[in-house]
Amino acid sequence: MSNSFGFGGNNAALIVGRSASEPIWKAPAKAALPPLIVRATACISGAGHLPATRDAFCAGRLCSGCLDDAAVSEGLPARMIRRLKRLPKLALALASQACQGVAQSAGPAAVSLGTGWGALSETYDFLKRLGDTDHAYPSPTDFVGSVHNAPAGQIAMLLGARGANVTTSGGDYSFEQALWSAELLTSRSSDAILVLGADESHPLLSALFDASVRATHAPADGGGALLLQRAAAPGVAVGLVDYRCGTQSDGMSGLIDRLGGPRAFGDAYAAILAGCPAATRALADRQLAEFLASTRFGGAVIDYRRLTGEFAAASAVAAVMGVDMVRQGRIPAAHAGGADPALHGRSVLLLGLGTYVTAVRIFAP
Repeated sequence: MSNSFGFGGNNAALIVGRSASEPIWKAPAKAALPPLIVRATACISGAGHLPATRDAFCAGRLCSGCLDDAAVSEGLPARMIRRLKRLPKLALALASQACQGVAQSAGPAAVSLGTGWGALSETYDFLKRLGDTDHAYPSPTDFVGSVHNAPAGQIAMLLGARGANVTTSGGDYSFEQALWSAELLTSRSSDAILVLGADESHPLLSALFDASVRATHAPADGGGALLLQRAAAPGVAVGLVDYRCGTQSDGMSGLIDRLGGPRAFGDAYAAILAGCPAATRALADRQLAEFLASTRFGGAVIDYRRLTGEFAAASAVAAVMGVDMVRQGRIPAAHAGGADPALHGRSVLLLGLGTYVTAVRIFAP
């Protein structure tokens, strides 16, 4: 195994091995792991922090846009954020709120951050100064801050998290990748882990990198955080059920099978939080229509990006809203469409659509 590719951290890992028709080694059967229980949540959207975002989302109002910097970093020590720009401020605010009131002994030992585009402000400012000074006076602060995993390092220092520190970057599916990483990192540990998704809006770079931003021309950013811990305990749990290419030959049937099959789906799930990126809206709409037709699902379907706006980590905000629904045991009336808003013990599905298809189950064990 080699992880020496890239600069500024472990940016890639390459594993080389023999190919064989049969596995060289088979893992022994293991008992099912306890679920990842949500100990605390936090989120930021254009509407504000968690209470304001929850109020807007539950009422069916827009929570898109960009919260101003002063409101984002409210409560963070001025000395800590003095030289920081937007993405690390978002990440630190999410981490601080998620762990507020949590004893240090119960705090996260590890951090898993998903960000679609990383620190755009630092990247732009570093390159601009490099050009303005004819490559003579680049900013070391912007250079260090421009790497995608810099905010996760800031979080670890804030919380004293001395365990694994992972950053995933997969566009609109970065938060799901971070959750997947957390699933793996906690497979042999009962320590808490902080899982986040966060992305910033930049006036120039966002539209260059993110086709969904180009399609809407409406700035939006923010993110969400879940403090998770494996435990056989009451509460709300989350788990990544599936992550697959969005154009597989079997369409949505493979995903539906992973979710228990078309007949069982309606009995197990009460609501779908559907993520349809604007850049792949036509494909996502077809995938969602196929999914609903195959399962004959009659529950609530919430197209959450129409509320959060277009940014890569929008699914992290939706995940926090899904946790809140399961915790309350109800679908917000504005999204119930006249159906019974009570969950009756059923789960909420966070469904990512488009180039890739992801499924996160949010449930009460």
